[in-house]
Amino acid sequence: RAMGLPGGAAALDFGCGTGLVGEAFAGRPHSLVGIDLSEKMLDRARARGRYARLACTDVLEHMQQAETASADAIIAADVFIYVGKLDELIAQAHRVLSPGGLLAFSVEDMAAAEEPATQEDLQRGHRLETSGRYSHSNEHLRNLAQLHGFKGIAHEATNIRLNKGKPTPGHLVIWQR
Repeated sequence: RAMGLPGGAAALDFGCGTGLVGEAFAGRPHSLVGIDLSEKMLDRARARGRYARLACTDVLEHMQQAETASADAIIAADVFIYVGKLDELIAQAHRVLSPGGLLAFSVEDMAAAEEPATQEDLQRGHRLETSGRYSHSNEHLRNLAQLHGFKGIAHEATNIRLNKGKPTPGHLVIWQR
């Protein structure tokens, strides 16, 4: 709903995997660049034919090399679950996004995890769960947005995936630069 990008918009799909975000944006007049660490996943995304370009690299490295204000949107669907400390990624996303650009991402919800968060977890803002994925606290996400100059557009609680048949509670978040 909030990702209505204008014609000619440049979007980055972090952790594009097999290209599902590319499918969701099919037919929209924009340039979509997929970034993933796995060449095999990029081959599958390439086969969908939805990306202007695909890059086999780390998303942080990609952003560090990208020009300032070169993207209108960054999508990170089920990617930040593999990153604990998001600070540098968020700082770089703000730099790479054009004014008014959107950062859309999903995270696992620390408050809904099986084990209660400790004071140390809450202070850090993230923790490694038994699944091997990171969860993040809502307060920490709000603080990151404020610290890096993002305006919250959406923050919806939802189940972000099924894990061994069980729903994984998380959040879909959209921030605007």
